[in-house]
Amino acid sequence: MPTLRETYDALHAALRGEVALHESATALGVSADRLAIYVRFVEGHIGGILEKQFPRVAKTLPPSTWHHVCQGYFKAHPPSHWELNQAAEAFPDHLADQLLEEAELSLFHVSMAQLEWAQWCAFSDPTPIPALKDLHGPIVNPTLTILELPCPVIDAALSLDRGEALAAPLPDASAGPEQVLIFRHPSRETSAFWRATERLIIALASVDAQLSPEASAAQFKRPLSVVNAALERAKEIGLLIAPDGHHGGTR
Repeated sequence: MPTLRETYDALHAALRGEVALHESATALGVSADRLAIYVRFVEGHIGGILEKQFPRVAKTLPPSTWHHVCQGYFKAHPPSHWELNQAAEAFPDHLADQLLEEAELSLFHVSMAQLEWAQWCAFSDPTPIPALKDLHGPIVNPTLTILELPCPVIDAALSLDRGEALAAPLPDASAGPEQVLIFRHPSRETSAFWRATERLIIALASVDAQLSPEASAAQFKRPLSVVNAALERAKEIGLLIAPDGHHGGTR
């Protein structure tokens, strides 16, 4: 009987396609047909996870290309974590590695995959959102991630989420990078993403530095009305968390 280590090694080699199925089956003392069922079972699970985690990428690639990319990912990154969703973590990097190999892939797909994975991370982030009763002033949402994407994807993501077809050609890197704010909404418990506009950045910087609206207006050379509106909007979308009546810092 093979040891547990030998069993794992044989299974991983079969999953990666490094060793022919009949060789792995012989090492494990099972039939190749039975091992093939297991390999297809795991591959199907990973394909399902990738489609669940990256639905927008899947929708913007020809089905044959998507299938081929998923197969390649499965062989290059067989699952190694008990939490199956974590098996998708390396997918954005895998797409980047395949840009020269797959004609249908572009930086748009890499950027979209980065956005979709960051959304999952925000959704699954275990960091608790403080209760409003425990706050003495506004704070930045503790699940916030600021992501800089090589290619703009926000407008395309919103269109796809509305069920709309994208116009060709897809955006590319010539449009410049795009900064995205991604966080878990404090009450809806869903992942949210917003373009990093000047006003939202002012709101973040003001609260992070504990500036009053007046001090923020002076520092950023913007009218007080603009700063107050930025703070209110950031609170409204869940980027800032603050008790009612608190919008600015304390200093």
